[in-house]
Amino acid sequence: MKGATKGRERLAEPAQWRPPPAKRPNILMTLPPELRNIIYEAVLVVKDDYVRICCHDDPPWQEPPLLCVSKTIRAEASSIYYKGNDFIIFIWLSRMRALYTNLQCLIERGGLRPVKSLHVIIHKPYWSHMHCARDLAMIYYRYRGIQLCPIRRPYDDLFVGKPPTNYGMCYEALSMAAELGKRGADGGWSVERMKARLNQWLALCLSNKGGGKNSKGWKLAMEI
Repeated sequence: MKGATKGRERLAEPAQWRPPPAKRPNILMTLPPELRNIIYEAVLVVKDDYVRICCHDDPPWQEPPLLCVSKTIRAEASSIYYKGNDFIIFIWLSRMRALYTNLQCLIERGGLRPVKSLHVIIHKPYWSHMHCARDLAMIYYRYRGIQLCPIRRPYDDLFVGKPPTNYGMCYEALSMAAELGKRGADGGWSVERMKARLNQWLALCLSNKGGGKNSKGWKLAMEI
């Protein structure tokens, strides 16, 4: 009897197929382009101040949440954000290649002048990372459309006690690298010539860092 009862049990009906719910349109994208641009500028452009990007963080280059809403909004609003703001980049010297790469991506997206201005503040440079100053020089060499400001050192109160004495020489070397990059751009040097000069400069800096600012080798590095 039990077996017969099982045979008479009704099979479960297959679930009825329903189409997935339609995606609701982004309300912002339903507005006229002119109004969207006004909203982008109001949200993304910082008035009378700098946009501070800390490349010590992970991820090193964080963007405003609005640019992460959708690819369409990002494509429309990125140029307003970058071209409308003055940026201060806080960075380790060892991460200069990452800054170089990010600037190249911005230029590919936004043209030769991707940002309004760029200030670079390099924290605690070490001689062991001075080879990365070649990337800094190449930024000044390649990106002439960017208003690149002089290299700045962090305020002394960021240090516990007195800043190490060798930092002064390191910052002078970084300024030399930036000036060399600008000189190469102004002189129309080829990339090969620029890189060769940077290698000469780096060798002179590293071999004469212990002689002080008045040493003959250091002065040669400044004049290369």
